[in-house]
Amino acid sequence: MLVCSRLVGRKEAQNYIFKRCPQPRLDFPPPFPNSIPIMVSHLTDIPEELIDNICQFLATKDVCRFRLTCTNIRNKSYHAWATSSFQQMEFMITRNSLQHLIYFSKHKKFGPCIRELGIHAVSISALSKDELIEWNEERGAIKRSGRRAYNRLSHDQNRLRKRSIDVSMLVEAMRNLPNLGVITVYGNSGVSRVWGVKQIRKMTGIYPPSAPDVRQTRHWWTTGTVDKMNAHVFATVLSAIATSGVKLRGLYIKSPVALPSRLPATPNGRSRSFTPRQTLSEAHIGLLKPAFSQLKTLHLTAASWKDDPGKLMWITRLLSLCPGLEVFRLIAPHDSAQFISLISRFQLFPKIRVLRFSSINFSPSHLISLLTNHASTLERFHLHNSTMEDSTMEEGSYTHILRALQSLPRLNFVDFSTNFITRWYEAEKLYVWYSADGPRITNLILGAENGKKMAEELEMVITRQLEAEAA
Repeated sequence: MLVCSRLVGRKEAQNYIFKRCPQPRLDFPPPFPNSIPIMVSHLTDIPEELIDNICQFLATKDVCRFRLTCTNIRNKSYHAWATSSFQQMEFMITRNSLQHLIYFSKHKKFGPCIRELGIHAVSISALSKDELIEWNEERGAIKRSGRRAYNRLSHDQNRLRKRSIDVSMLVEAMRNLPNLGVITVYGNSGVSRVWGVKQIRKMTGIYPPSAPDVRQTRHWWTTGTVDKMNAHVFATVLSAIATSGVKLRGLYIKSPVALPSRLPATPNGRSRSFTPRQTLSEAHIGLLKPAFSQLKTLHLTAASWKDDPGKLMWITRLLSLCPGLEVFRLIAPHDSAQFISLISRFQLFPKIRVLRFSSINFSPSHLISLLTNHASTLERFHLHNSTMEDSTMEEGSYTHILRALQSLPRLNFVDFSTNFITRWYEAEKLYVWYSADGPRITNLILGAENGKKMAEELEMVITRQLEAEAA
C-alpha cells in the first residue's frame, strides 16, 4: 500500500512508513571478540596530578584564566594556582604589610607554597617644611589629609624599629614557612606590587619612596635616613633569620647596606647605632652560622659608613658564616680595593664556583691572587663596570688577569663587560678589547666546554691584545 504524501501530508507519510516498515538493526557485533570498548574522556576527567603538570607550563595569568573555565577545573587546579601565585611574595617593613605576611604564613594552603620572600627597604621618613616644598615641586602637591596620614605612618614605622616589633613579626612569619629557601632585600625596584603599598597610596596619595641605586643621584629622601633604614632592614632580616632558625639556600641583597663595625655583645648591651640592640647583636651573629650552613648563593650590594675605619671588612665576617657558598656576587662602588686586597690573602671560598664583581675598584695583583687561591673550584668569572687602579706593567694588567684565568682547570665562562683602567697620573678611561675582525669592543664574553678549550680561547685573546698594544 502506497501512501501519497500529497494526500495525507509529508509528516504523516513519514510516520506511517517508520511504523509499518521494519528498521535495520544497528547493534553490529564488534570486529574482534575481545576488543576493549572505547571510553570517551574529557578535560574535566583528568586527575589533579595531571592538572598540576599542565599548569607548570603556564604563566600565572594563564593559570588564572584556565581556572575560569569551569568549577571542576577550578577545584582541581587550586594547588597549582596557589603554587604559582604565592611562590614568591614581596613585603615591606610596615605594620600592615607584615600583618599580611603573618596571615599568609599561617594559611594552610598558602603558607607551604611560599618559597621566596622579598623585603623592600622602604623608608617613610617624616616630612619637614623644606622637604615638603621640594616634594611638591618634584612629585606633585599632597593634600593635608595625606600629609597627616604620611606622618602617622612614619611615626608607626619608627615605633616598630625602636621596639624591635618588626623583628618579632618577621620571626613569627618565618617560623610558619616550612619551604622558605630564598630571601631578597630590594632597594630601588618598584613597590607597586608589594603587599600593603596600595593602602599607603590610598591614605597618602603617593607611593612610599624606596631606597636608591648606588649610582643614582641622591635627593633628600635618599640621604641619611634612607641609608640608615637600609642598614636597619638588613639587620632586621639577619636577626629574623638567626632567631627563626630557617635554612636558606639563597640570600640576595639588592639595596646598598652596611653593618656597624661594633655591635653590642648581647641584646641587653649598649648600642650607639641606628639599629636597636634588641634587633642585632653579637649573639644574633653567632646564631647565623647554622642558618647559613646550607647557603649556596649570596648576592651582596655593600656600602660603608663614613666614620667606620673598617669600611667593608664586615663582609668577611659574613662570608665566614657560609662554608658551602658556591655563587658570590659583590657590588661595591666605594672602598672595595681594600676588601679585595684582604680576601686575596687566603682561600675564603672553599667551594666557590661562580664569582661576580660589579662596580668595584681593585688592584690587578690582588685579583690575580684571589683567582689563584680558588683555581681548583672556580668555573665562571664575571667582571662588570669595574676599575683597575694604579695599573703598571710590574703590577699587572687585564692581560695578566687572563693569564691567571688560563691556569683554572674547570673554567668554562669568562665575562669582562665595560671595565675601566686608571693610573695615578692619568684619568679613568674605558678599556677596549680587540676582536678577530678588527673593531674594538668593550665587552669580552667567552664560553667553552672545559678548562683546556677555555685556555686556548684566552690565548688567542691575549695574543691579539699584545699585538694591538705593541702597535
